[in-house]
Amino acid sequence: SNLVSEGLLKFKKGVGTFIQVKPETGNLHGITSFTENAKKAGMDPTSEVLRFERIKAADVDIIANEKLQIDNSEDLYRIERLRKANDSPMILEDRFIVAKYCPGLFEHSLKSSLYAIFEEIYGLNITSTDETIQAVILDDYQADLLGVDSGMAGFLVSAVGYIDDEVPLWWETTLHKPDGFEFRCKVKPKQNQQKLEGRVLFNDNENR
Repeated sequence: SNLVSEGLLKFKKGVGTFIQVKPETGNLHGITSFTENAKKAGMDPTSEVLRFERIKAADVDIIANEKLQIDNSEDLYRIERLRKANDSPMILEDRFIVAKYCPGLFEHSLKSSLYAIFEEIYGLNITSTDETIQAVILDDYQADLLGVDSGMAGFLVSAVGYIDDEVPLWWETTLHKPDGFEFRCKVKPKQNQQKLEGRVLFNDNENR
């Protein structure tokens, strides 16, 4: 139909036609939160906190400690959240935060943007993130939370967040729903410049 060709509706074979929400494109070199991206796309962002605890670095995978450049005596906050847009699960987030930079974090709600808490409550200046993106196969636990079939592929984004003087503040892995994320790379050969852009597809699959 015309609505499909204009990108207002999306058709999936064997599933049906549902409303297609146009994705919001952002440059991955800029730091924006899930909350900001969802709001820009006209969606209502929420977070379900699955785990929130204070632990010793000695009890964490060595990869986290290496990324955070800390020793085993340091305290960390571990936060696992299910990020949703219009109540539809989009991202499964597992984050480790160096506790000494955020004393009393337990006193604050984690159902909205952590970036806002870092900047507005603790006065931290987030300067950059170092991210890698890879395709992974979802296990039963991950698939159940994201509302998809086990064995499907998803995007796993691993990232270190830095504050002033390139000091690591957090290390996280965020598992993105298979149909909720895509990235695009534009290359300009003459100027020998690369521009990497990403966008989140907030598809309201409940309307299918």
